[in-house]
Amino acid sequence: METKETALIDCDFLMKISEVRKNPIEINNLIRRAFDGASIDVMIHELVKANELMVNSCSDVVKYIFSCNTISTLLIKDILLDDNKKKYYDYCIRQMFFQVHHRAFPSDNIFTWYSQSSLGEMHSIAACLVGDFSIFLSDDSDSSKIYRLIKENGAIDSVKIYNRKDFFDDILPSGVLNSKERHMFKHKS
Repeated sequence: METKETALIDCDFLMKISEVRKNPIEINNLIRRAFDGASIDVMIHELVKANELMVNSCSDVVKYIFSCNTISTLLIKDILLDDNKKKYYDYCIRQMFFQVHHRAFPSDNIFTWYSQSSLGEMHSIAACLVGDFSIFLSDDSDSSKIYRLIKENGAIDSVKIYNRKDFFDDILPSGVLNSKERHMFKHKS
């Protein structure tokens, strides 16, 4: 039996794949086939789901994908199991925030949410680092910017960030989806 890697997904990636002009069942089946073909189990960080996805009044497609458990929710308590992991997660969030915004995180509580501050990407990348998840599916340019900043400081090599084009062109094995199916998921919004 093949072992699957766990990948985290961001709101932008999920919202864009949900915009494909097919019914929710067809989209879900294609996405499940793609994730299975790439040997990944896909999760969304609970803070991203609560603060970005649900705030965007997610579509029927997204609701259906969650109801089928094609994408599950990563609960932060499931990865912050000891004080060392909690401290490392806190450190990662504060460092990323400083790198991006050139100022300290504005709260003692790193779970305080600030809109338009790339916190979804930061929390997802920190979760990847703490939870040993090697893949982050993100269509947000801030993810690549954060990744570059961290990599320049030598702090990240274990997490790879893939946008939709990279995922459907480079990661997904040939034959899992036909060229028309791959193309429809790579549309520009």
